[in-house]
Amino acid sequence: LTADITVGDKPYTRVVADVRYLAAKTLIPLREVKDGGAIAITKHLCGGATDGSIIALCKDPLKDFIGACCFAPCCHQKTRKEQYCNIPFFESMGFCKTHIGLRGGVQDTDFKIFGMLISISRAKNLQDWEYKKSHLLDLLGFARASQLGRQARRLFEEGRLRYLVDNGFDARLVRYCDDTITGDNLAIIATKQ
Repeated sequence: LTADITVGDKPYTRVVADVRYLAAKTLIPLREVKDGGAIAITKHLCGGATDGSIIALCKDPLKDFIGACCFAPCCHQKTRKEQYCNIPFFESMGFCKTHIGLRGGVQDTDFKIFGMLISISRAKNLQDWEYKKSHLLDLLGFARASQLGRQARRLFEEGRLRYLVDNGFDARLVRYCDDTITGDNLAIIATKQ
């Protein structure tokens, strides 16, 4: 792709906006790139912000503009179940289904446990005060809980990938740095089919 660019001109227009709450002035620069000419790039989006962005990019009015996207999610343990974009993905694997708890109320503790495991996996070692009330550590031990937390994080990203694929994207997961730097080292790269 080549373009005639004079000194000082940029071959792109940068639009900084919260994709969940678009204003008319945000959409004006996008009119020129209808039919997939825009690329959405997000840096670390804590918790459900990644899911809010993915959902917004797959729906009107943005779905006609976005041709590719890159997400670098973080803080998975802060995501609430109602924010996550693909609970049916978890349900298809037997997770996040409601059941009647010991006290007779409707419960779904899987999502909360995923968050706890992910939180444990972010620690290099535990202080005496951390997770004192967590029976997960009593049952699993720190090493196993950390491993399951990393796997839970991977499941979160797989569900997000599947959501994008179901909405017309080719998507893949890439590791962009070593996990000794950060456990939140996976990025989602997607292009419109």
